Amino acid sequence: MQAIYRKYRPDTFDKVYGQKHITDILKNQIETKNISHAYIFSGSRGTGKTSCAKIFARAINCLDLQNGNPCNKCENCLSSLEESTLDIVEMDAASNRRIDDIRELRDKVIYPPTKLKYKVYIIDEAHMITNEGFNALLKIMEEPPKHLVFILATTEIDKIPQTILSRCQRYEFKMINSKDISDNIKYILNDLSRKMDEDAIELIANKADGAMRDALSILDQVLSIEKENITKQDINDILGIVDNKGIFKLVNSIIKKDATEVLGNLYTISHNKPVENVMDELLNHFRNLLLSKNGLEKIRQNNTQYNDDYNAQSELITNRQIVESMSIIIEHQKKLKQADNQKALLEILVMRLIDYIDYDDLIARVNTLEDKLNNIEQNGIKINSTQKLSEFDEKIDKKIEISQKSSKKEAKQDELSDKNDIIKIDEKIDDKVEEVVKNEDSFGKLREVLREFDKIPKELADDINASLENDRLILKTNQLYLYTLLPHKKVIEQLLKPHYDFKVLDLQIDNEKEEKGNESVKKLQNLFGKNVQIIEK
Repeated sequence: MQAIYRKYRPDTFDKVYGQKHITDILKNQIETKNISHAYIFSGSRGTGKTSCAKIFARAINCLDLQNGNPCNKCENCLSSLEESTLDIVEMDAASNRRIDDIRELRDKVIYPPTKLKYKVYIIDEAHMITNEGFNALLKIMEEPPKHLVFILATTEIDKIPQTILSRCQRYEFKMINSKDISDNIKYILNDLSRKMDEDAIELIANKADGAMRDALSILDQVLSIEKENITKQDINDILGIVDNKGIFKLVNSIIKKDATEVLGNLYTISHNKPVENVMDELLNHFRNLLLSKNGLEKIRQNNTQYNDDYNAQSELITNRQIVESMSIIIEHQKKLKQADNQKALLEILVMRLIDYIDYDDLIARVNTLEDKLNNIEQNGIKINSTQKLSEFDEKIDKKIEISQKSSKKEAKQDELSDKNDIIKIDEKIDDKVEEVVKNEDSFGKLREVLREFDKIPKELADDINASLENDRLILKTNQLYLYTLLPHKKVIEQLLKPHYDFKVLDLQIDNEKEEKGNESVKKLQNLFGKNVQIIEK
């Protein structure tokens, strides 16, 4: 039995879907007998390049033209359709790419046609010809005989030398839209007396991604089911396509940052489905969300029954998160072929999608804090900090960057976690400490070491309140200085160990000064939080 895409290959220009901008020009050339000696048809797979080449070859030799179309009934047309003529030659450049093959072709084309008016050579996958082969072909294309027509078809126009392109009429074939593909499927189903649900037809059209041949190959596969009416679920089962409702549930749980629910929904939709298909559907879903959020529902790759669902879900997510989610999915698609455990890679992907930082919210918080600090200074209260707020913002940006790249820098994650644990203030201090060194003069060497360390402000050394408790050297200072010390904790620990007997360096916020403040200071602390260190009034 002949494949559907071959059985229903268009035999006239009027039956070619989605390429009217090309077929109208070719029909006009045929009717006015303004035939060029060389054409090049480029475009993605399954868009009608080879079909148009065959129709054109018949039309220029047809004995009874029908408005620029071949009649497909005359002797010349029939000999072409039956592939019995020697004057229309279709060759595959992938298997005839060597210079010897092209030289043999060059020697043959000089002879006139045996029966037809034109001798036509259709060279498919022309980009596969070697550079030497193109050079051999160049001479005959520069000075071709009147009876010769070349038609080159390629999916990779950038691999064709400019010397060849400049001698051809070039036509770019567009990807076929889903509506045209659906219309052709309906025509074929009607001709075969088969039934299929509308949403199933649209699913095939969307899955074809602009290639009519891909759509008809899928249709051929689906029609092998012995059912009176084929549904969308039948196609999902055959092709391993993930159900839309399951994708909506998964993305909802991602937006809510519920890891347990995300993994549960992921298992439900990915069970017995290829990981590649799950990633493809997830990427398409986020793309559809992006289009819906920006009012471009008409070009979305899905039927209209999910309009309300996409619009509602797009309100829960920002453009930034959608774009970053798409980038993460594409990144993991590239890793898929090298992954030994693809299921694990898919689980890592969804967890990465959960771990999203809302930059807008973070920036708003920083801006609010900056405004509050400016108001404090304007009211006559000076904040003793040599670090400008812009420098503080840079440190925040660095922490964001580290968090965003957490999957690539797992070792640094532990280090950051330790630092965050240090920043947390222990509100309950043990009343019974064995010995606290309160003599500030005993820490003169400490201050000298800190002043000589060029990575921190020199005045920080004077602000430090130091003490030794058992094996712990405790350094207390204000919050802004604390953020300055934290990145260099290990270095400072190494610098101080030769001078002090301790095992652990503990950096803390100094809360004692805050407790001794006056009422106005306490009000400010209540307003802005205890992490704002008021040093001088």
